[in-house]
Amino acid sequence: VDIGSEDAVTPPWRHAFLLGFRRLGRPSPTPLVKLSGQGGLQMEPITTAMAAFSAIKAGVSAGREIASLGKEIGSLFDAIDNVKGDHQKKKSRQIMSANEEALDTFVARKQAEDLEHQLRQIVIATRGISAWQELIRLRGQIRTERAEADRARRAKRQKLIEDIILWVGIILLIGICLAVLVFFVGKKMGRW
Repeated sequence: VDIGSEDAVTPPWRHAFLLGFRRLGRPSPTPLVKLSGQGGLQMEPITTAMAAFSAIKAGVSAGREIASLGKEIGSLFDAIDNVKGDHQKKKSRQIMSANEEALDTFVARKQAEDLEHQLRQIVIATRGISAWQELIRLRGQIRTERAEADRARRAKRQKLIEDIILWVGIILLIGICLAVLVFFVGKKMGRW
């Protein structure tokens, strides 16, 4: 399988785009690493996707079967999904201008599409079109199952919170009723 050189991962429009940024004296719009909320470093999703694709490409070049690269393929798909959803997270940040955010999102999405297309070519070349179709079908099925499980988990947690609030309210109401009862009984007996 000819999966090309390292430049095959980066399409021509990306080279021109980054060259334009370098001419303007600006850094690349997609940083390789960003700071996470806990004070540590976290890789950008597109960087994770590129690393996973490089591992897949190296594995296939070394003669490994696609089936043995499941972890890497899973990491690539997760990173691609994160790239596609990363724009929603960036909306809440006010660090970059709207134009910079749009360009950053565009470039990351196009890179993710290119990586997914190249993975498709590798899978088709090594296992056939039916394997790619089955992989996509299984990916969608698992994603749907996980989304349903996540919804059920959130619904269960919400019900638990509602039950706790209800029981705390009932206990407080009973406590207030007992306090009022004790107060009136004590007043009637002349103790207050």
